[in-house]
Amino acid sequence: MSTTKTFLNNLLDRYGYISSITRSPELSTLVTTNNAPLPFQTAQLKSLVAGLRPKTTQLQDEIDHLKWATETLEVHASHLSEITRDYETALSPIRHLPAEILIEIFRWTCVDCNAYNPYHLCGFNVFEINQGPWLLSHVCGSWRNIVTTVCSDLWSRFVLEIPDKTVKEDEYGRDVLRVRPSMKYDMIALFERALKRSRGRCLDFSFRYFRFHEGWEHRGEDEDEEDEENEDDVMSSCLDMLVRRSKR
Repeated sequence: MSTTKTFLNNLLDRYGYISSITRSPELSTLVTTNNAPLPFQTAQLKSLVAGLRPKTTQLQDEIDHLKWATETLEVHASHLSEITRDYETALSPIRHLPAEILIEIFRWTCVDCNAYNPYHLCGFNVFEINQGPWLLSHVCGSWRNIVTTVCSDLWSRFVLEIPDKTVKEDEYGRDVLRVRPSMKYDMIALFERALKRSRGRCLDFSFRYFRFHEGWEHRGEDEDEEDEENEDDVMSSCLDMLVRRSKR
C-alpha cells in the first residue's frame, strides 16, 4: 500500500508544474476576440501549441494507464469479494440451526397468505414447484432431508388447482402466451410424490376445477380442446387418488 501511495505521489509531483502554466498576456486578446493574429503572433501560437501538445499526450497516456490499472484492480477486488461471500455464506448462522428449530420454522410456512380466497386452505398448490415444501426442498441437502422425511405435515395440507397461464412480451413488445409452468412436469407424478411424503397423515386439502361442474363449457381465448382434455385427465386422476385415500 505504501509503495502504491509513494508512486502516486511521485506521479503527481512530476506534473505539478503544469498548474503554473498560464496563457500569454500578449496573446490573451486573441483568445477573447475573433481577430486574426498577426504573422509574429501566429508563429508564437504555433510554438506554444507545439510545446503543450506533447505534455497533453503524455498526461493522457498516464491517465489511460491508471484507468487500466484501476479497472484491473476492480476486477480482482470483485473476484475476491465473490469468494469472500461464498465463505461467509458457509459460515451463515442458519446452517447451524438444530433440525428441531428448522422443522418449526418450516411448519410456519403453512400459514395461509391468501385469506381473500375462500377456496385456498392453509397449504401449497401441488402443481406449482416454486412454492411450499417443493421450494424448501431445493435450498440445500439438509433442508431437503428434513422437508421430505420429517415434515410430513407440510405435504398433508395442499391445494389442487391448475395454475393460471402467464403472459409475457417478446422482443417486439407483443404478448406471447407461455405454457403453464406446471405443465412442464408430470402433474400426476408430482401429486403422487406429495402424497407419499405426507406419510399417512390426515389430509387437509382444497380441490378446485370448474370444468367438473355440470354445464361448464367456458373456454378462454388461449385455451384449446387438447389442453382441456389433458387437464381433465390430470384432475380426474388426482380425484381418484384422493377417493382411494378417503379414510385419511
